[in-house]
Amino acid sequence: MTDKFIKEEKGKIWENRAMTIVIAGAIILMGLGGVLSNAFNVELFDWWLITLAIPFGFLAITAVRSYRDSGRVSMAVIVGMASLIVLYAVFSLGLSWSIAAPIYIIFGGLFVLESVWK
Repeated sequence: MTDKFIKEEKGKIWENRAMTIVIAGAIILMGLGGVLSNAFNVELFDWWLITLAIPFGFLAITAVRSYRDSGRVSMAVIVGMASLIVLYAVFSLGLSWSIAAPIYIIFGGLFVLESVWK
């Protein structure tokens, strides 16, 4: 192993740790905000909608890392992010499930196509 390779690997490890610490901090802050909101009966905004940001954030990080490492983003990650956006729109904007259900069927078709085009 060369020194350059070891330095690159250590850099990746620290980058992953730093990202994990940021994510953990954001999740803890959201939890604390929810506790304080419920304890003092203060409604800042819908905390349950913010919880959709957690999986979206993980998918976004996965997309960035995938693009950085291989130069492409998996269709599964893109469809996952789009699914969360549709779910957020249904809950926050009050859209009908009759609109969202066909969109999820389209996403299912995209997943099938993604398995063919790997």
